Amino acid sequence: MEKTIERKTVLPQEIAMIALDMDGTLLNSHHVTTAYTRAALERAAKAGKIVAIATGRCLSELAEHVALMPEVRYLICESGACIHDRAEGRDVRHAQIPRGEAMRILELARGYDLLAQMFIENQSYIRAEPGASIAAYHAEAFRCVFETGSLWRADLFEWFAAGRAEVSKFNLYFTCAEDRDRMRAELAGSGLALADTTGLALEISSAESTKGQALRRLCAALDVSPEHVMAIGDSENDVDMMDAVGLAVAMGNAVPRAREAADVVTGDCDHDGAARAIERFLGV
Repeated sequence: MEKTIERKTVLPQEIAMIALDMDGTLLNSHHVTTAYTRAALERAAKAGKIVAIATGRCLSELAEHVALMPEVRYLICESGACIHDRAEGRDVRHAQIPRGEAMRILELARGYDLLAQMFIENQSYIRAEPGASIAAYHAEAFRCVFETGSLWRADLFEWFAAGRAEVSKFNLYFTCAEDRDRMRAELAGSGLALADTTGLALEISSAESTKGQALRRLCAALDVSPEHVMAIGDSENDVDMMDAVGLAVAMGNAVPRAREAADVVTGDCDHDGAARAIERFLGV
């Protein structure tokens, strides 16, 4: 993807907003933020910068983390499907996958050995019995996230199909890359936003639901030029956000596509890489 704005040297005083991914960026490999990183966010906010989160998680998976970050008002959730204003306690925008497309995804998913996660009305659901083994789907590292922020239903697909709820995002965790790539190919051309994420997962959202699109909408609402935004991320679903801003920072643990999209690479998530970038480029 080509960068949507021309890169230039961005001075600390020109950065009006920082947008940060969560997993692999703000959160370390134990899925927590360090006191050091939280202090850097606080200093940035005190310096007058807007601090926004841009994550693939939904609200039900964020509560314990954002409670420790009062300076963060805006949450770009579900990889761009949801923009949430914490101060007003409301969704500014919440895009849904068309129900016909959602039903097609469900039917395709039934043909694979996978673990399905669905985001419905700001709640994460897991298609499994509570406590079920998820190691085969390369998702065991996220068990703590699923157990604290998700509802587990073995009949999730049937429950969804029988109701009228809408889904804003699927995370499908596969046992092998071949299956993930095959399903991604089956969905190619559908107009959906697709991204490979943690482990062997495939992330599926509506076409207008990417982090970059959501960040542009938030910038427009706050009258901030994207050129004056620093974005920090590590995954494929961070790439279009990094392409949209004036200063793109990849974590030391970033995937190759994120590194290619970045202007600079910082330390990894287990060595406060995001905080180091804030200190370096904001001078706080």
